[in-house]
Amino acid sequence: MSKLKRKVAVVESVFLTVKDVADLFQVDRSTVYNWMYYAGLPSMRVGRRSRRFERSQIEAWAKSREG
Repeated sequence: MSKLKRKVAVVESVFLTVKDVADLFQVDRSTVYNWMYYAGLPSMRVGRRSRRFERSQIEAWAKSREG
């Protein structure tokens, strides 16, 4: 699968990884972690170390921060 097709598939997914969110907002992964810990970016823990983000919650969070 080409990189472009993978990105399109990721954007349409319901649950996103940290990398997916970083790609979506065109920021570094560390920025996503900072948003999660300090700015209230909603996430859920999957296993001991992984996080997932529900796309609809991410979109609502981003809209609430527009200013």
